[in-house]
Amino acid sequence: MTADPAGDRPGLRRFAGKPVLAHQIDAAAHLGCSRVLCMSGEPDAEIDAMRAYAGRAGLRFEAIGNFAKLAAQVTAADEVMLFADGVLPDAETVRAQLAERSGVLAFPAEAALPLGFERIDASRGWSGVLRARGDCVARLAELPADCDLASTLLRIVLQAGTPIRDLEPSLLAEGRWRHRVDRFAIEDAERAWISRQVRLAPFTAPGRALSERAGLALALRAAGGRWARAPHIAGMIGLAGGAAAALAAWPLAGLASLLLASAAFAIARVFDHVESLGGARGPSARPLAIAGLIGDGLLVALLAHRVITVPGWIGYLLPTVLLGLLHLGSRYAPLRVRLSFADRISLLMVLISMVAAGYATAGVAALLVLVLAALLWNAPRGDKGITAD
Repeated sequence: MTADPAGDRPGLRRFAGKPVLAHQIDAAAHLGCSRVLCMSGEPDAEIDAMRAYAGRAGLRFEAIGNFAKLAAQVTAADEVMLFADGVLPDAETVRAQLAERSGVLAFPAEAALPLGFERIDASRGWSGVLRARGDCVARLAELPADCDLASTLLRIVLQAGTPIRDLEPSLLAEGRWRHRVDRFAIEDAERAWISRQVRLAPFTAPGRALSERAGLALALRAAGGRWARAPHIAGMIGLAGGAAAALAAWPLAGLASLLLASAAFAIARVFDHVESLGGARGPSARPLAIAGLIGDGLLVALLAHRVITVPGWIGYLLPTVLLGLLHLGSRYAPLRVRLSFADRISLLMVLISMVAAGYATAGVAALLVLVLAALLWNAPRGDKGITAD
């Protein structure tokens, strides 16, 4: 990995929430690679961060300073994947083309060369990705240290008879495969790249939809960096505030804290998805699911302070039944409306207005009827007919 004339390293430029090198590590993990050998010179904080990232993906990361050390790390029996410095690949395409076989991935020259890709022959340009036998790497030890690793290994691999595998130029036209990520990458390009892979909530769940879209805008700058856990922390603070308010019998303050927590966790969910894009391991949903259950428990406790019933325990029963019906809808209703039942942000906004107006009991009862009616309306309808029984 080398620095360009502007002083930065193309492989460490950020795109869609994380460095290009992290995207390359994701592609390598998909292919079942066990090690990452990075030509980077002296390790620094950014390389150490990439070592930790590779470790989370299940790969061992080593920074290599010269060709001789690189050749010593690879045996003739190994299979080698090469990602050129700064190339942003499409992980799914790499896996489809090279998971089971060697090859040099190439684009048509007329599409690739104007974007800076290296020419292979009269009709093709190299994509920056190849897979070859390990004995090709041994020949690098005989070459001068100032040779370009990617270009040199490409020529060695081609001379060894490794087949060229053609890719669709649409990958370049759609921005799914890039020769270099611009240091000042256009936000629209990042958003389009992410949006193809992150499914945001529809506006049938308005609170969650707005929060997730705000999360996507924030994730372009913060996901994978020092602020990657900021929404998670904000959500935990909101839960703590809700618990304190429940103990102090301050339902309005508690509901407001739960609203903050729900919005923060919706943003956190987007952060997690953006950070894991292309990775062999997706984000774990368990911590956020547990936080959601805790939030529902606190919501029942807070509403019980304002739902006035005789006997008093019914004040806990009504919101519990309401949330139980919402959970049923979020799991078993038709796909098009499941997120509507799971939208706690919209629910909390309605509840806050009802509690503030003094209609908590009537409001919870009305919501119970509405949710039950929605479940019945969306319930699957069985075939009608007379049976032999």
